[in-house]
Amino acid sequence: MQASLITPSFRGDMEVARLLCASIDRYVDPDIDHYLIVPGRDVEHFRPLCNARRFVLAEQDLLPGNFIKLPVPKKIKLGGYERRLRSLWWTPHGLVRGWVLQQILKLSADAITPRDIFVFADSDTIFVRPFGMDDLVIDGKVRLYSNPGVGRNMSGHREWHAQAARLLGLAPCDYFGADYIGTGITWERDTLQRLKQRLAEQAGGSWQAAICRSNTVSEYILYGIFAEHVLGQAGRHRVTSEEWTYGWSFDHDQAGADTEFAAGLEPQHRLALIQSTEDLSIERRRRMLSPLLN
Repeated sequence: MQASLITPSFRGDMEVARLLCASIDRYVDPDIDHYLIVPGRDVEHFRPLCNARRFVLAEQDLLPGNFIKLPVPKKIKLGGYERRLRSLWWTPHGLVRGWVLQQILKLSADAITPRDIFVFADSDTIFVRPFGMDDLVIDGKVRLYSNPGVGRNMSGHREWHAQAARLLGLAPCDYFGADYIGTGITWERDTLQRLKQRLAEQAGGSWQAAICRSNTVSEYILYGIFAEHVLGQAGRHRVTSEEWTYGWSFDHDQAGADTEFAAGLEPQHRLALIQSTEDLSIERRRRMLSPLLN
């Protein structure tokens, strides 16, 4: 089996994506390639990050031709009020918000790369330890992150579980016992293709239509439930609850926050995450992350 890293990004995350790319080139096995998926207008901005193992693709090239991005402003500002706006797309299945479009792009991973394993690395993560196929395959099967009990008491997560049950044609259920959301999530080609076939059959149309028509959906929960509860032992995944990613969970204004962050890395962590929405300069991000790279 071979693997590809996939990173959806955009111009606003260019500098954090640059940190991710540098960490990949330092720590990730060179046989694992890397795809940056960005809006068409941002392709040339990301092209300098390309090398022998890294490629940049436009979102539009992975979507049906009748998906049209609408000219929505990036943000609105009225006096002291300011709000960032997400993108909107017009599709044959109605108006679709940008976050749903991102899920469709991830579910198109088998069109991005011909390889067997897809690893989703968000642009605001970095690799902090050597990473290769031995991390991805357990007893001949691809790792599937499943975190028992998490999300049980979160209404949004329960809605995602319930929607997954509807989309997959399962008995009504608003919690399947575990959460599948994280960073560095791994999927497998045959499982993804079987999932999309199931979605299309249940929807009586395309799998894209099924996702576009959903009021709320999580691609990671949808895939995880299908892999663990529909395919189960007959599938190509091995379930694990081991968390790969070390996440920022501190008040960045508190005294000693940077030192506390650096001290929290544990042996099982392969990636570190400081969300791009945190109000931190790129210089401070570098200072915070630097001790994790030694």
